Amino acid sequence: MARYSRLQKLISYMRPHWKPTFWGVFSLLIVNAVGVYIPLLIRNAVDTLQVATKFDQVFNYVILILLLASIMWGIRMASRILLFGVGRQVEFDLKQQIFNHLLTLEPSYFAVNTVGDLIRLGQYSPLGGFCSAEFGEYSLCLCFDFAGDAGD
Repeated sequence: MARYSRLQKLISYMRPHWKPTFWGVFSLLIVNAVGVYIPLLIRNAVDTLQVATKFDQVFNYVILILLLASIMWGIRMASRILLFGVGRQVEFDLKQQIFNHLLTLEPSYFAVNTVGDLIRLGQYSPLGGFCSAEFGEYSLCLCFDFAGDAGD
């Protein structure tokens, strides 16, 4: 049951980014289809060579295979850009939620919890340690700046 609730939470974070996710998965399906077709094309080229060896036929197969491989490379790169971009955006959204929560805490919280402890908690959290040390330092410094301004 815990896995199902984690999956629901992941889906809730990814829901705002459904279009790039859809296009990324769709492009992966296209890449796989082209990846399956290229060996079939090579088989046809070899069968053609057994019957007749005309340079034009071989050249056409070579150009077609290179063209399909290039298209496959382009679509694969697009899928990676789309899917990795979604992952980075979800990570940014999560970090922003942590930062916003830190801004709501009272200055006394930061007096009890040291900066190092808070950074360590962000790095080794149950969420898989997605919070980097740089983010933790940046957000905590800003929180201390705001807390200092509130006490003036």
